[in-house]
Amino acid sequence: MLVLFQDRLRTFFEEMGWKVYTVPETATILLGGGVKFAELSPKQAYQFQKDVLLTLLRIETVLFNQANLSTSERVLVICDRGAMDPSAYISKECWTKILEELNLDQFSLREDRYDQIVHMTTAADGAAEYYTLANNATRKEGIQQAIEQDRLTCAAWLGHPRVDVIDNVECKSFEDKILKLIA
Repeated sequence: MLVLFQDRLRTFFEEMGWKVYTVPETATILLGGGVKFAELSPKQAYQFQKDVLLTLLRIETVLFNQANLSTSERVLVICDRGAMDPSAYISKECWTKILEELNLDQFSLREDRYDQIVHMTTAADGAAEYYTLANNATRKEGIQQAIEQDRLTCAAWLGHPRVDVIDNVECKSFEDKILKLIA
């Protein structure tokens, strides 16, 4: 579903004359390669989140570099997920260990890397009738698990100076949520 948001945002800004780059969701790419998260040992899960972070940072860097070199006056990079998201899928201790091993710090990943964070609340939370696994073959969470994971992901961004949470309140359709996002 976030790909649809990304596509809609890209179209919205391109129609206003912006050059838009979009960073795909790294975990979905890797999970689409045959990784089954539920089957991973703790060691594999740790390595997977570390690899997700490394891959995400690399893909972002490629597109950030292109954006910086663009001759367009107005440039936007839209990321489907961000560097703090993997922290929501492992323990605090494992996350700290990953950061140490990669010589990264949480503050820089959270506060310095992105100008704004927009957290799109899962449809499972407040619009359960629209929650589906059909639009992402790698998604396996039931409604309650999706809500819990979504809240952990949102909490990972606490501290960033510009976080907007787009919830499902007063949204009767997907279109309403998109309009709420761009408003």
